Amino acid sequence: MRRPFLSIKSIYFIFFAGLFSLFSFFFDQQVIQKEGDVREIETSILQLESQRSDESMKEDAFLGMTQRVLLKLNEHHMNSTLAYKFIILVQTDLDDEISWDGLERDGLGETYSYQFVTRLFNLSYYISSLKNQLTTYTYDLDEIIDELLINRIIELNEKDDASYDEYIELVNNDEILSVEEANDLFSYYFEELNELELLFNLIVDLSMTFSEMVIETEEVINEKYSQLENELISKNYFILVSILMQILSLLFLLLLFRTIIKNILDNKT
Repeated sequence: MRRPFLSIKSIYFIFFAGLFSLFSFFFDQQVIQKEGDVREIETSILQLESQRSDESMKEDAFLGMTQRVLLKLNEHHMNSTLAYKFIILVQTDLDDEISWDGLERDGLGETYSYQFVTRLFNLSYYISSLKNQLTTYTYDLDEIIDELLINRIIELNEKDDASYDEYIELVNNDEILSVEEANDLFSYYFEELNELELLFNLIVDLSMTFSEMVIETEEVINEKYSQLENELISKNYFILVSILMQILSLLFLLLLFRTIIKNILDNKT
């Protein structure tokens, strides 16, 4: 059956309406793809922000530890030899049977012996507690921090904690340390201080490591936000182009209908 209302012009309108519909479909697919890319970047940003938060908490934790350890170091360095010198002086005068005018020599010797031993015991106990705390903070960091730092942590944790029970028992019985005992404790005391300084340096390095990690993660997050912005711009561009293609497709459909109706009316007249 012949249809005179389908002119060459109508066929062109059908072609262009279909063509712009295909373009609209293509750009709709691009929008869907960009939405997937945007969701992927947003998920990545959330993960990175969680990672940065964790790194920042560890940085703050280690920074707080360095401040507390520094206070302990200063505390134990101050007057670290005063008790030792008094014990040596008391023992020397005991050997020479020299009495002190106005001072109870033996009582003073007992007091400083107790202070010296308990000071060493407290230092040793603090170091042991610090190691436990450090182990708690670093137990899951094997694949995050530098291997050299891990080895330093292991090396310090494997160092046996000294026991000073025999000296504690001695001063609890109100005995005065001998010169030999005082010399031994003096050596132990500075060994403990040296270990505390090693722990301090390690914790400072850990704090600096996580500070650098936070900076690096923030840089990646900023890059991701820039990438997200570009993806959103592209998505909006495809949405606008898709709408434009739909409008053009509708325009040619309207022209087609107009042409068909005009041809029908012309044929009737």
